[in-house]
Amino acid sequence: MRIAIAGANETVGAEAVRVLRARGHDVRMLSSGPGLAEALIGVQVVVDASRSGFVDGTRRLLSAEREAGVGHHVGVSLIGVDRVGGPYSRRKLAQEAAIRAGGVPWATRSLRSGGLTNPGAWRGKTTFDESLSA
Repeated sequence: MRIAIAGANETVGAEAVRVLRARGHDVRMLSSGPGLAEALIGVQVVVDASRSGFVDGTRRLLSAEREAGVGHHVGVSLIGVDRVGGPYSRRKLAQEAAIRAGGVPWATRSLRSGGLTNPGAWRGKTTFDESLSA
């Protein structure tokens, strides 16, 4: 499966690249800027693991996905983000709302916060393949 990762150079995105390539997927690492829709042509799934831009970046990504005909968007979030409060949680919740309204079939997958600071804590326990087939 051809999968593109937004935020591929960040902690969660880099782990997603590693896991998905190890499972035999054709993985593209995305960067922001012009030509995003063109970079997504032929991509079946986008994993949005970017920590920057949240809502606006996710909206731009979803727009490019619609234009390119991407079949599925997977957003990475945090367990309990709706119960934590604070500015970060509000931005993540707004990002999840943008994903739901984005016009691309979607799923969100939440990680325990320890998985973000210690990727080894969830290595081998990711559910990216299950997320992609949802």
